[in-house]
Amino acid sequence: MLAIEAGAMYDDSVTSLEYHNHQPYVSCSYRNNDEVRIPILQQDILTLPFDSFIVIHGKVTCTKAAGEGELSVSFINNGMAFLFEEIRYEICGKEIDRTRNVGITTTLKNLVSIREEEKNILHNACWFGPGKSSEVKDFIYSIPLRLFLGFAEDYRKVIVNSKQELILLRSSTDLNAVSVAEAGTLKLDISKIYWRVPHITVNDTMKLRLYKYIEKDPHIHIPFRQWEMHEYANLPTTSDTLSWPIRTTNQLEKPRYVIVGFQTDRKGDIKKDMSQFDSCDVKDIKVYLNSIYYPYDAFLSNSALFYDSYAKFQNSYYGRVGSPILNFDDFKNKAPIYIIDCSKQNDSIKSGPVEVKLDIQTNKNFPANTWGYCLIIHDCHYTYTPLTGDVRKISM
Repeated sequence: MLAIEAGAMYDDSVTSLEYHNHQPYVSCSYRNNDEVRIPILQQDILTLPFDSFIVIHGKVTCTKAAGEGELSVSFINNGMAFLFEEIRYEICGKEIDRTRNVGITTTLKNLVSIREEEKNILHNACWFGPGKSSEVKDFIYSIPLRLFLGFAEDYRKVIVNSKQELILLRSSTDLNAVSVAEAGTLKLDISKIYWRVPHITVNDTMKLRLYKYIEKDPHIHIPFRQWEMHEYANLPTTSDTLSWPIRTTNQLEKPRYVIVGFQTDRKGDIKKDMSQFDSCDVKDIKVYLNSIYYPYDAFLSNSALFYDSYAKFQNSYYGRVGSPILNFDDFKNKAPIYIIDCSKQNDSIKSGPVEVKLDIQTNKNFPANTWGYCLIIHDCHYTYTPLTGDVRKISM
């Protein structure tokens, strides 16, 4: 307020930011179960994966079961993600981040992360909102990489002097990506996929500063939060209490947030929306890290408490005032998901292996053909060297 002697400050260190389209290898095809590899081979450039996009072109049709006439086809919310089983990002040939079961993982993550004011912008990324869809035939979507990978969401610095590769594994079926009023024969053809990445050019002063730093071949740190999906197929229908042992983790990979969702009789059904979840009349849910459990209080079937944990996620995860995309009614009816914040941990679980377990209680037995999904968000830390290309995972 009193620094009236201060001059004007201008930052002209970046002289240009241009988007370049990086194509897959010529031999790549886009059919079900195919692997699509998109490289960035130039090593004398600065790229910004955080602000990059995956662009997908294609066409979809559905023929009536009798063979006469066509049915209208709509992509469900986040439908593009359901076209892929897995996505990986590599630096210097070493995997940095991976998202499995891309459709369910990113739907759960983005339902809690996307802000209300972003929903119109993300229509271009095939994100329409819970329970909504868009009728299409020919389509072009541009999906921010940050919606698919924790690395791209958290690491907002340039990658220097390193070969990079983005690998997309097509799903075995496209039925989960669309909704059709009645059963028919679906045909979905992807004609083009490319990775649209910002290339950064800096002024001479900044270039000299970067060169002096790079010539020492330092270990450049890449800390981010990784998304790890676990599935439980066909939950038991004979009990209203489920004990689900998830995994044993090391210290660095201890869960910070756990997001749980259930779906009943949706997978592989072209008439059902795979981007919605079912409540399954959950009474209480707890996460055990060894003998410590979260949350301390029971939910006691209180939907207001479940929504409160959902609404507080953005403040805890991003440190910002939350503006969640789901209102209370949509949360109950379209996407009842259960969030456990275990980011604050005491000394007893800060060393050694940690066993992760879920205890779930319902007011009645799980319906038949119900799948459970548990998304664990944990810390991850890599380093890379820009000259020798040494990539290492850091343990704490």
